[in-house]
Amino acid sequence: MDLFKELPNFKQSYIYILIASFFINILGLIVPITLMQIYDRIIPNEATSTLTWLISACGVALFFEAILRISRQFMSAWMSAQFDYTIGSKTVDKMLNSDMRDYEKSGFGVHLERVNAVGTMRGYYSGQVFQILMDMPFIVCFILVVMYLSFHLAFIPIAMILLYLLTIALIKGRFEQARAIQMDHNDRRFGFVIQVLSGIHSLIASALEEQILRRYESLQSADTKNRMLVNFWTMLPNNLAPLFTVSNIFLVVCVGSIAVINDEITIGTLTACTILSGRAMQPVQQLANFMLRHSDIKLANQKLDEVEAMEYEVAPGTVEFPKDVKGTLELRDVSFQYDNKLAPVLTKVNLDIQENNMVAISASGSSGATTLLYILLGILKPSNGIVLVGDNNLSQWDHTSRHTRMEYLPKTGELFKGTIMDNITMFDNTKYMAASDVAKLVDLDELVSQLPQGYETQVDSRSGGMLPSNMIQRISIARALIERPRILLLDKTNDAMDPETEKMFFWLLSMLKGKCTIVVVTSDDSLLKMSDARYQLSNGELVEVD
Repeated sequence: MDLFKELPNFKQSYIYILIASFFINILGLIVPITLMQIYDRIIPNEATSTLTWLISACGVALFFEAILRISRQFMSAWMSAQFDYTIGSKTVDKMLNSDMRDYEKSGFGVHLERVNAVGTMRGYYSGQVFQILMDMPFIVCFILVVMYLSFHLAFIPIAMILLYLLTIALIKGRFEQARAIQMDHNDRRFGFVIQVLSGIHSLIASALEEQILRRYESLQSADTKNRMLVNFWTMLPNNLAPLFTVSNIFLVVCVGSIAVINDEITIGTLTACTILSGRAMQPVQQLANFMLRHSDIKLANQKLDEVEAMEYEVAPGTVEFPKDVKGTLELRDVSFQYDNKLAPVLTKVNLDIQENNMVAISASGSSGATTLLYILLGILKPSNGIVLVGDNNLSQWDHTSRHTRMEYLPKTGELFKGTIMDNITMFDNTKYMAASDVAKLVDLDELVSQLPQGYETQVDSRSGGMLPSNMIQRISIARALIERPRILLLDKTNDAMDPETEKMFFWLLSMLKGKCTIVVVTSDDSLLKMSDARYQLSNGELVEVD
């Protein structure tokens, strides 16, 4: 996956994990060997002093093994954090900068699952998986030691390990099937919840709570039944592991006891073989969990492949939009349609706007006026035709860097998590003075002063139900004007304004007219009269009107 080309360089960390894993498993041999010596030599010979030294040495070995395990876990956690940061940022960057039509092919729930896929992939590409791989060869090492001590006993852990892995392989198919269904249910459920929460006020006003609840209960019911199966298949290997481990130890003890009775091996040898056979099962349990998680990894990898397949809105390496752009706008034979199966939204639209002119576009309903503004912004690419901004072909420039030169104001404002001042400056503290000046210009000071914390009041996207709508609209206007843009695009901005805010808005437009280029989509007669030129958008065609 190209998405993983920017993975951090974990080479040195892998070396540390390899060294730690090697010594952890080598130190793991000390306890069974020590017990074998105690049972076979120290106890029969009553060698108390030797016992003291042996126990001390074993204690030191256990201490260093604990230190190595903690260090290895810390290194794995660090690698996981690095993976989360790098790939998580890369994934969100791809979504934010993807082509709008490509992005809108999927619902919010699907995009949320794609972001969550990063967490699933984290364990696969970080030290945890590598740690399991490093432990695997020592399974053979432990069994070879058992075979050296007692050839026949070694076949018991080998048989139990193979039987356990065969059982996990059978479980894996059922788990993958249930997990795939669960992810599909999650996509639909998350998408439904996001849509409901985003329109909660309209739903409550329409008294649709009961219908929405019934619909959610239906989705939740299907998801709950399948989630039960997922949890069952997920936990089954962990619940079976103790059974196989105990059975392994029990069989070793039973068969080994007969060998001890027949003087084929000593009690110490049986004790060492019992511990080593149990130790050999531990990495196998981790491998079994990974085998199931690998199903999740494949599904998560598909999600991230979908992110990777999304086209960038602007191709990487495209030249940054010029800072000294003029305020002229021109559309040459621009056509646009969202899908080949749908009717065109715009058909051969031609528009020439001179610098510092104010142009009004009269439109109503779904006439495509917002689409036209999105094309001027570069958010949508025309199916045919050319868009010129200040004599620059928009398709040849990185229009995402247009901020400060071209601003867009929708009908309703949007708040982001942070303070009111953060929402004006867009989290740039260097713009504090400019934000203060433009806030006064839109008469925001008086409204904000009524809040206990003033401009430091914390807000987010949910604050629309708590803050006055006129305050949110003025915050959005201040945000757009803070950089004194050369081009201002207004999309029915005054339609939802209260009389006082609309009065301020008209005064502001009169001050801006002649100082920047203004394109306003409106059906308001006052704005139409104020404009230097007026156009009518109907059935995808733009016609100038007198």
